[in-house]
Amino acid sequence: MKNGKNSISEGEINPASLMASMDLEFIAAGIGEKTLHWTKLNAFCGYVFFRIYCLESGRFQIKDPYGVTVLEPGNLYLIPCFTPLTNSGIEPSTHYWIHFVSNRLSQFPVFARPVVLNGDPAEWKPHIDYILEHRKSVTTFRDAEEFRHHLFCLIVPFLDMMSDHLIEDRELICAFSRVIAFVDENLHRDIAVSELQALSGMRRQDFSALFRKSFTIPPKQFIVLRKLCRAQRLLLETSLPIKEIAHRCGWNDEYFFHKIFKKYIGSPPAFCRKWRVY
Repeated sequence: MKNGKNSISEGEINPASLMASMDLEFIAAGIGEKTLHWTKLNAFCGYVFFRIYCLESGRFQIKDPYGVTVLEPGNLYLIPCFTPLTNSGIEPSTHYWIHFVSNRLSQFPVFARPVVLNGDPAEWKPHIDYILEHRKSVTTFRDAEEFRHHLFCLIVPFLDMMSDHLIEDRELICAFSRVIAFVDENLHRDIAVSELQALSGMRRQDFSALFRKSFTIPPKQFIVLRKLCRAQRLLLETSLPIKEIAHRCGWNDEYFFHKIFKKYIGSPPAFCRKWRVY
């Protein structure tokens, strides 16, 4: 069994190499308002994306398998993909949100849970304002490069803050990086957990436990969510028929694809196409 071509080697776990290989793909951004009694229970909508939150006013909370994170003004929050969460309001709030996909970032267990960045909002607010203002007007390569720069500027402080953890977890990161890269390269077919365990080099009894501890969900569910991530991107970025998208993501039964998509995403595949930003 071959290693995933996009996996991380131990020699690449340093700032220069990671920045050179970091992929960031913008999906959507906007301003959200939440009421006091707003609640979203175990809805996976958006969880195939990373999300950046910055509150202008009010507070709400996110509960995940590790505990509760209260979001409030003055901080920047990086919310992980592929992690089951419960969101609920504490008081009426207004917040800025940015959705993006990063296969590289999702390979790091340290980013499998919410990360809070304390600091001066004046350092990141200009980047958020730029993204909100220009999110629908990227028409040239120069525009795309400038837009990518502002998104990078929001991610780099999180990487700096977690750099010690990245070094400490080097061996585990490399093992799971091989696994995730392999999953991403085989989304068109059924993937057995035993294949991933063998690729990781871990003992069978250790693999599932360490995977769940690192990414908060079992490997089988992770595979499903990774397939749904691919499906959402194809829905957003192409005009392919839904039946063809289901097939490319490993589901030959279109009805079953609709069923599992709605279960995890919270809406049918056709509705996802309304999220297009370009």
